[in-house]
Amino acid sequence: MGITRRYFFVNDDDSLIAVPVIRINKLYDFAPDVLFQELAGKKVRMIVVWIKTESRRLFAITSVEGSYLVFDSQGRISREWWDQQSHQAMNRFAETMFLGLNKKVVYAATRFQDRKEKWVWDVSDNMVDQILNLLRLSWQEYNW
Repeated sequence: MGITRRYFFVNDDDSLIAVPVIRINKLYDFAPDVLFQELAGKKVRMIVVWIKTESRRLFAITSVEGSYLVFDSQGRISREWWDQQSHQAMNRFAETMFLGLNKKVVYAATRFQDRKEKWVWDVSDNMVDQILNLLRLSWQEYNW
């Protein structure tokens, strides 16, 4: 049994675009050869689907997560946005380290930041159905 993931971008009309894992990995590594010119300058919804497989066949979907990516004018992840998200993630980590040290102190910086800008979004049931259909088709197509 193994665990794998699939990525999807969500268009404005809620249609899905399947994106290969290797392309997402290169995008996260800021590889110069990976561009999404059609998404340049946009904030895009992304879905990450975690899948359990057995004998290379779809066994179960363990989670479906919705998040955002912000692209720069060239179609790469915006460095400024990426650095900001990384900074906020480290703040969250630091906050959890200090929880419980002083019961009278409330570490609320990340709560205020969450209200200012959303990191995640809820994936609708309709989109989950679309994902299931796409996954079934791709598994049948490749005979996995």
